[in-house]
Amino acid sequence: IYYYSNTGAWVIATADTVVGASGLLGVAINTSPTTHGMILRGMCCLLTIGGTNDEGIPLYLGETAGTANIAAPGTGKNSRVIGYCLNNTTNQLWFNPDNTWVELA
Repeated sequence: IYYYSNTGAWVIATADTVVGASGLLGVAINTSPTTHGMILRGMCCLLTIGGTNDEGIPLYLGETAGTANIAAPGTGKNSRVIGYCLNNTTNQLWFNPDNTWVELA
């Protein structure tokens, strides 16, 4: 999971920083966002989803760079729903990042 930076490059996103959690998010189609492109919204599969996922639950931008998690991040992090789990065996999700995010105190 990446965010589009003010330099015009895709950078790995994380819930640790406001800039990495609040901007335009995308999922790399393959190993390189610049070579293979990005999904801005739609169905895709991630390598892993942190936590015990189940179909239909919301997924959050993870605290580990480039990851999704079923649990909202902790204190001092930035919480943003990025989509919903569709298949917990294949890590398929509906990627549709919410436009809102919250910095957790």
